[in-house]
Amino acid sequence: GDFDGAIDALTESIENSPGNSEGHLRRGIIRYRQNEFELAKADFEKAVQYTARGLNPRAHFWLGLCYQNKGEIHRAVVSYTRALRIRPRYVDAHMNRGLAYMREGRYRQAAKDFADVLLIDRNHSQAKSLQRQAQGRASAG
Repeated sequence: GDFDGAIDALTESIENSPGNSEGHLRRGIIRYRQNEFELAKADFEKAVQYTARGLNPRAHFWLGLCYQNKGEIHRAVVSYTRALRIRPRYVDAHMNRGLAYMREGRYRQAAKDFADVLLIDRNHSQAKSLQRQAQGRASAG
């Protein structure tokens, strides 16, 4: 619960260990939860940069959340897609990309993402509901 103390400790860790991908990721998550989206985005970008070949699915996922929060839906989709290329069974990335597709009116792609969630977790009630909704909108459009 001591977010300020955690940020201070992570900042010190980052300063003592340049290129600390995990430190940037964790500090970014705290900043995101404190609604400091620009600072969070900068930390997630550094987490990606400092990870070997940018293969940090969690950093891409959180970066997608920042973009989605700012209304930059296409950039969010790109970030979620990068996370999924690294970790194809990343349920949260599928869910959020599906939601982003729905905001763009791309209902078939959204339904596919929700279906992918159900392949991983067939009891995921939110994915079931959203898949039906996306399929209905795709059929109507």
